Amino acid sequence: MSIYDNPSTGKFEAPSAPTEPTAERSFNPRLLRLLLFVLLGVAAYWLRTAFRGRVWASLVSTVLAIGLGTFDLFMKRKRDDEMDGKDPYSPPTRITR
Repeated sequence: MSIYDNPSTGKFEAPSAPTEPTAERSFNPRLLRLLLFVLLGVAAYWLRTAFRGRVWASLVSTVLAIGLGTFDLFMKRKRDDEMDGKDPYSPPTRITR
């Protein structure tokens, strides 16, 4: 009779404890999203009551356009700073030999 090693040895044991504990979130994303929607609702209600007719919609669209333009400007500056003078294009390829 020959003795052999069991190939299933150690496969069914409990896993080892994690070496690094998981980081806890400092805020709840659902709560933050709810707060954002409540603030948007309050702002929309205030704009509708303060400015009659379509004036509040034009104010919102103007502020949104200025805000998105500013955000785009900052993102372009960030991209340009990350490139740090590198050529953004790949070198030309030789199609003919």
